[in-house]
Order: sequence, then C-alpha cells, then structure tokens
Amino acid sequence: MGFVAAEEVIEAIISELASNKFLDDRYLAAGYVRKELRKGWGPRIILLKLIRLGVDRETAQEAILTEADLPQQKEAISHYLKKISRYDPRIQTNKLFQRGFNGAAILNRFDSATQED
Repeated sequence: MGFVAAEEVIEAIISELASNKFLDDRYLAAGYVRKELRKGWGPRIILLKLIRLGVDRETAQEAILTEADLPQQKEAISHYLKKISRYDPRIQTNKLFQRGFNGAAILNRFDSATQED
C-alpha cells in the first residue's frame, strides 16, 4: 500500500466523518451543551469547558444560546435541586452559582417554585 492509496483512504474517512457531522463543531457543541446541562452544569461552566476542548468562543456561545436558554436552564436547575434538596435555599443558590448558572435563571426558578407552593 503506497502513499497514494493511503491518501485515498484518509480522504474517504474524512468524507464519511463529515457526512455524519463528526467534524461539525456547531453540531457537536450543541450536543455537548445538552449533555452538560443534564449533568447539572450551567452555561458559564459549559462555555469554559467547550473552550478548553478547543471549540472557538463564538461557536461555543452560539451553542449555549440555542441549547441553554432560560427554560432549559430552569429544567436543569430543577433536576439538580433534587440532588441537593437537603440544603437550605441559601446554600442551594450558592451551589447553583458555583455550577455556572446565571442569576436570572436561578432567581426565576426559585420565584416559580415559590409561586407553585
């Protein structure tokens, strides 16, 4: 197998990866944001993780804007609050800030929880 054949194999592999969106940073970043939200991480921490993985800031921010809007953050916060329910609300709020959620999503979630009671 010579270099010509190797180049053809490499091109075929790259073509297949591209057609399956494995080389599409936007697609992969959006999936990563959804996965990290389910794990209880907020947009600020997810942004840092994406940048650390080599995704450019603009692509990472775009993925966060589309995949981690306020309703999705509220859902992630609700899910995470179940894990930390033994703590009082002040400590829960602090933990949510540490997880990278923004103040609007945290306050919105606590306000809606108060209204539901």
